[in-house]
Amino acid sequence: MRIFRMLLIFFVLSCILQLSAARADYTTMRLPKGAVKRLGKGVITGNVAFSPNGSHLAVGSSIGIWIYEIREDIVEEIDLLTGHTDSVYTIAYSKDGRILASGSWDNTIRLWDGQTGLHIDTLNGHKDKVNCVLFSEDGKTLASGSIDKTVKLWDIETGRNLLTTVDHTDNITSVVLNNKILASSSLDKTVRMIDVQSGIPIRTFKKHEVGVSGISISPDGNTLAISGINGFIHLWDLEKSNSLIALPGHTSGVISMMYSEEGNRIVSMDRNNVVRFWNGKTGQHQSSFKIDTAIGKFKSPVSGHSAPVRSSMTISPDGNTIASVTLDNIVRLWNTDTKEVIHQITGHTDIVNEIVYSKVENILVSGYEDGTMVLWDIEAETVKTYYGHTSSVDSVDLSADGNMIATGSNDLTIRLWDTQTEEEITTYKAHQINVYSVVFSPNAKKVVSGSYDKTVRLWDIDTKRQLAIFNGQTQPVVSVAFSPDGSTVASASFDNTIRLLDSDTLTEKALLRGHKGIVTCVKFSPDNSIIASGASDSTVRLWDTQTYEHKTTLIGHTSTVTTLDYSPDGNLIVTGSWDKSIRFWHAASGDHLTTFTGHNIGITSVAFSSDGKTIASGSYDGTILLWKIR
Repeated sequence: MRIFRMLLIFFVLSCILQLSAARADYTTMRLPKGAVKRLGKGVITGNVAFSPNGSHLAVGSSIGIWIYEIREDIVEEIDLLTGHTDSVYTIAYSKDGRILASGSWDNTIRLWDGQTGLHIDTLNGHKDKVNCVLFSEDGKTLASGSIDKTVKLWDIETGRNLLTTVDHTDNITSVVLNNKILASSSLDKTVRMIDVQSGIPIRTFKKHEVGVSGISISPDGNTLAISGINGFIHLWDLEKSNSLIALPGHTSGVISMMYSEEGNRIVSMDRNNVVRFWNGKTGQHQSSFKIDTAIGKFKSPVSGHSAPVRSSMTISPDGNTIASVTLDNIVRLWNTDTKEVIHQITGHTDIVNEIVYSKVENILVSGYEDGTMVLWDIEAETVKTYYGHTSSVDSVDLSADGNMIATGSNDLTIRLWDTQTEEEITTYKAHQINVYSVVFSPNAKKVVSGSYDKTVRLWDIDTKRQLAIFNGQTQPVVSVAFSPDGSTVASASFDNTIRLLDSDTLTEKALLRGHKGIVTCVKFSPDNSIIASGASDSTVRLWDTQTYEHKTTLIGHTSTVTTLDYSPDGNLIVTGSWDKSIRFWHAASGDHLTTFTGHNIGITSVAFSSDGKTIASGSYDGTILLWKIR
């Protein structure tokens, strides 16, 4: 009775909590301790799910589950459910809407009150990322599938694991559950069915040439629809145990496929964003349409991490609306009859690669994996998005007067932008591989760039010409910095070194060795006396700019230090790491002062505001958090 007692208590609070959530500003919803604002809603990493009455839409993201209220005239966020420590990949409502389940790449399943959003329970047991969850018809049990190749059945009331299957040999992609069977699909090219009561295997479907991407069972329980990563959809008669029909049409992998609530329709979506409608009884193709994604955006998921956008689709309980997610991070609601967009949910943001604060205003600039660059006016609460790059924006910088922005991209170019006109000033092309770091000189007359092509290049802003090139780095250059007096350029590299270069000729002045891993970031102190460098060895090293000697090492991070910055007065150093933490250090002594946590994935960039009272942190989770420190 544990769950149901808690639900009774939560019901008393539900009206109050929903009312307060509805009035909340999404930029301040469920902020981690110490944070005062969130810019961007993060990457959509999970599927979308309608509540059983169709009044709400849940969206799985890199920072939690966003709950949207659907009204005729508007769709708006009313809550953010946080608690997972990695991206949410799958979500499902119970049939009565009382419970929402979420599966995460933190290997756990969380149960939430479907009305209040309060956390009820956490189900632990999977040893790898949870890919799919689904409630039984009566809501008493939950099925889950994981990258650990297992399927588990859970008792919702007690949280106990009732059953675990270990028959699959690859990732589980989908599960279906009714009062008779538990079925699961896998990239091992099979669909397996077991008796839900006894756990005894009933049947295995093996006649697939490629991995199975999903399964759905008809409401009457007689037909199983199976989809594949090469675009196939097959219908199987479960009573006669034979194939009924193949549904041809998709030319790329099917990423979402399901029966409508009444069973009269099957809806499917492929990787080309083509949505198709089929007769649920005969399998006859009825209609199709293609989702046009945002123009000017680029998206290329990065393998090995858990934040790339997950495309998905679902149909509302009444069958009148489809909700789709595409790689542009936009949720669209479609009328199933007219195929027209009813609503668009925007504000979800891609992986943040770098951020920089203006030195003269409360302005923040950020570069994203989707190829965009965004200028945030914190006080005016305005947002300007710049398009132009054809691949990820890996680096951004603002000129000292705030009039220009420099961006470096995976498209091999460096672009300069006018912040007043929002127009592109010029494009520099010379690097052979992606440009990972760009910075202005203090007088904004030059730009220096570092690239994976192992070079550092110096550019003249007025003449738009390349002034010099340094070829001495033996591995990719991932970070460059100008000294405050403009005389020196520092470059950090995969070869574990920092090189100091003359800012006019890029001739080498000094070589700093000591890190035991890739040097990922480098900065000069405001008084030009110290160089700080962070590395994959989890440390930050401080170097004397006159003697080039190592002064001290900042130890505390447990993974790669990806970013660092000095406070304007030079008294503090802030560092960010792939360990998801932000650490503050006393610059003179090297003492650790405090740590902020709150991002679900590693930190990619940190920056002090011009007054030194706020720091911004960008993350692979697609959000920027603002933290007040003074």
